[in-house]
Amino acid sequence: MIAIPYWVTSMAFYTLATITSLASSALFSLLTILPFASDDSPGLGILWGLIFVAEVCIIFPICIGFTAELLERRHQQRRVQWRNLLWRVPCALLILTGPLYAILFVFGTVEDHRPTIWPLKEVLCFFVSAFATFFALRIRLRATPQAATLSDPA
Repeated sequence: MIAIPYWVTSMAFYTLATITSLASSALFSLLTILPFASDDSPGLGILWGLIFVAEVCIIFPICIGFTAELLERRHQQRRVQWRNLLWRVPCALLILTGPLYAILFVFGTVEDHRPTIWPLKEVLCFFVSAFATFFALRIRLRATPQAATLSDPA
């Protein structure tokens, strides 16, 4: 049997979680605007896009945080710790700070009318996203017991 490296399985699980969250967000946003589907206005597409972004911002961190906890549980060969899971999901919500700022405040304005401080805000938001990604997706290795040294009394 071929041993698959741990990072390959981790990347596969994270990719699957991302695709699942995007597909479920698209499905939920379509179901949300379905009652308004009789109207054939271009505003319906804009409404779908806004609802899609809002639902991705909620569903994506839940999927990523849950996947990180499942991977850590699998690696450490232990049960799921719900306290860690409940800590990872809000931490994963901060992952979308940078992209959400870029989508809502930077791409929606004309370059001539953007405030001069927006690049600093965008860099700060992406730094918060990277910091939250580190803590939300961090997989801790099992602590190995300390080996007895010669100076320790037995």
